[in-house]
Amino acid sequence: MHGVLLSFIVSFFLVVFLILTSFIWTVRVGIVSCLVAVGGLFLTTIWEIPLYTWLSRISNLYVTLGLAFIGSMIGIYCVTTFSWGQVLPYSWSDLFAVALIKLHINGTPIKISEVVPNSSWTVFASIGLFIIFSYLAAYSFQKQVIKNA
Repeated sequence: MHGVLLSFIVSFFLVVFLILTSFIWTVRVGIVSCLVAVGGLFLTTIWEIPLYTWLSRISNLYVTLGLAFIGSMIGIYCVTTFSWGQVLPYSWSDLFAVALIKLHINGTPIKISEVVPNSSWTVFASIGLFIIFSYLAAYSFQKQVIKNA
């Protein structure tokens, strides 16, 4: 739960920063869309917390960091193709915000005539992975505690 709380605090500070900067500069994207995108970013990356906690417990920190790095690089590469980007969980956070903030992943504006797929399913898939990885981590830690008792 510590990782979830830290992730939520970071998302909260990002929301505060977005609200403060919206008073200074005019923006093309509505503030509500940006706030929903930040909330979606938090929810679409929540699955990583129990996965990395479990991996760092059964292996070591370097394996966990290596997997996070490789997964992020593959996610960045595959996110440009929507077919592979939708399958790989590392790209779900990038895909979720595209329809909300009307910007491609690389920051270019979406044309009015361009059809953008709705990626709101990534939130539910991420919560599902969060539950699965949480049970996996809890089961693994329970076996370790019983073995060491």
